[in-house]
Amino acid sequence: MFTLTQRTGEDVVERLTGLLGALERVLARRRHVGCSRVRSEWSKFAGGVASVEIKRGQGGGWHVHVHGLGLLTAKVEMESWRAEWARVVGQETADSDLRVLKGWKAGCDESMRDDFLEVFKYAVKFSAMEYGDTWQAFQAARGQKLLRPFGVFRGVVVPQDLLEDGLEGEPFFEWVARFDKGVYRVRQEF
Repeated sequence: MFTLTQRTGEDVVERLTGLLGALERVLARRRHVGCSRVRSEWSKFAGGVASVEIKRGQGGGWHVHVHGLGLLTAKVEMESWRAEWARVVGQETADSDLRVLKGWKAGCDESMRDDFLEVFKYAVKFSAMEYGDTWQAFQAARGQKLLRPFGVFRGVVVPQDLLEDGLEGEPFFEWVARFDKGVYRVRQEF
């Protein structure tokens, strides 16, 4: 799981445009490794999916950032990876984090579920914003591609009917999640 941030700012359109541009540049660098002198820690990702989140930061400015999941083919050098993101986003330093999914090693479905919820939650939590902020965020995000698959995740087609893939008779668990007072509440139904 990875998180990519940039400086908080007063203009949501400028922050979103800047972040989407930086994300596109880093993914382009990933694609061009081997074709030129470009070196990128992102070339160690076989693929992944990035999701943009828009919210107000602690200081009141717009905190537009990315959460994502990636499949690695080699160990990432963290300092190089962080420095690369900072250069691409146009800052001297920029917070970024890369870690193994919480439940991956332990085989804990609930911990991994929490990581997946962090990545694939709504881009804008309308219930956690003032009405004016909600409108600004909506206007900025309208028409933007806030979910970005890349590498082996690009072009994956999810069938409309999962039973088409021969899942008859397989165990089925349904997870119900809702966002309540700043926290996801999840329960499993059988």
